[in-house]
Amino acid sequence: MAPEEQTPGGGADEAADDTRGPAFLGVLHTGDCRIRGRALPIGEGVCIGRVEGADVSLAIDDRLLSRRHATIMPVSGSPLCEVIDHDSRNGSYVDGERVRRCRAAPGAVIRLGVSLFVLTTDGSEQEAAAAGYGEDRDAFLGTSEPFRRLCQELELAAKKSTPVLLVGEPGSGKSMSASHLHRLRGNSGSLVMVTCGSGARLRPVDLLGGVDPEHAGEAPLEGFLAMAGGGSLLLDEIDLLDPGLQGPLLEILRAGRYRPVGSEEDRPLAAFVVASTSANTEAAVEAGVFSRELAEVFGDAIEVPSLHQRQTDIPLLGQHFLHLEEPRRRLDWSVTFLEKLLLYDWPQNVRELRTVM
Repeated sequence: MAPEEQTPGGGADEAADDTRGPAFLGVLHTGDCRIRGRALPIGEGVCIGRVEGADVSLAIDDRLLSRRHATIMPVSGSPLCEVIDHDSRNGSYVDGERVRRCRAAPGAVIRLGVSLFVLTTDGSEQEAAAAGYGEDRDAFLGTSEPFRRLCQELELAAKKSTPVLLVGEPGSGKSMSASHLHRLRGNSGSLVMVTCGSGARLRPVDLLGGVDPEHAGEAPLEGFLAMAGGGSLLLDEIDLLDPGLQGPLLEILRAGRYRPVGSEEDRPLAAFVVASTSANTEAAVEAGVFSRELAEVFGDAIEVPSLHQRQTDIPLLGQHFLHLEEPRRRLDWSVTFLEKLLLYDWPQNVRELRTVM
């Protein structure tokens, strides 16, 4: 495809489904502190260069920019923007490829000199106070629009008593989201995390507590529900919960009470229940491996966005992970290194970014 016909940032067909055009240039990296972290309006078009003048509406202190480097302008009647290079010495790059003239969709990464931008519909400033939670704040951190939307949904869920289902790709931060939800509720108890899938099979006595039928005569087990009393219980990979436990869990959530194994007395459910899954729960229901009634008890799921959806959070998260490993060192990134991080797909999401860092 010729440079003049390229449509980076998702392609023309994908972008056509979005009625909103990329109205802002998010500044991800630059040596010019005046615009670092800003969301710059594109308006009718913005001409970028090193020296402000009649033809340059945005002058950036960047020695690798030409006096009049490139223009970015919206395409009429389209959600795309056009990137036009003005025969600059060091070139204009869109999603890693040097271009003379091309159309770009929201999410496209533009490199001009040592300055890096992303086309976005989000007009918030990227240096706004980032939300960070957890003992080491290792993953629940961000300023992007999808991350802020997740925070808002968790805040609403924290005000209710109904169980919550978190859905997201592996490594996207579902456990950290559950930790944040637990913290928002301000409960005095602990957050107890239980994996329903891989490893040892979850038994009724593990969940309910009471007399362990495999070790009769020993002291009764406490059970995860009791351990999470006054706090929260996270059931990870809920779609893999043993079918024999799905019915009892459904009744517990409906009644708000449970009975330990071997006991004749019910106990109140004092734990706030959160479940998480990487699967399509509707598909699991259709396959007959997950109870539709149990799925309905959790109501509308909260989506934990993938790292690809949180593209503008990558620099913030990456720097944070590096700081955790080398707190006394200052590690400056080159624009090309950051560009590669932004253009990678991150199939394992935040977990993979931390491993790479």
